[in-house]
Amino acid sequence: MKVSSTTIHYSLARRRRFHLILLVSAPIYWMNKSALIEQIAKRSELPISQSRKALDAILETITEALANGDRVQLVGFGTFKVTDRKSREGRNPKTGEVIQIPASKTPSFTAGAELKKSVNGRD
Repeated sequence: MKVSSTTIHYSLARRRRFHLILLVSAPIYWMNKSALIEQIAKRSELPISQSRKALDAILETITEALANGDRVQLVGFGTFKVTDRKSREGRNPKTGEVIQIPASKTPSFTAGAELKKSVNGRD
């Protein structure tokens, strides 16, 4: 999906006229789940319904593995794993009061060598 980011800047000139300046940057490309399903269907020559089921199955499998504390390693692509966060002190932004943030687990992803090479334009 293609989205262009636009920044709008208003400035007040000496004669109190408003000038509208549009600063347009390069288009931003991003892919959501529907677009990913379409690409899977196109590249694998599967119907969209089967591609959706396949992607959902992959995501559910990775999620369940991480929930069980397992690592999921896709050689060349990367590794999904769970990391532990220690409890720490934080501040309530509204009151400034010191609060205790409990320990938690968070999923993380480490890119593999082939993915890094591809992103950096090296073959």
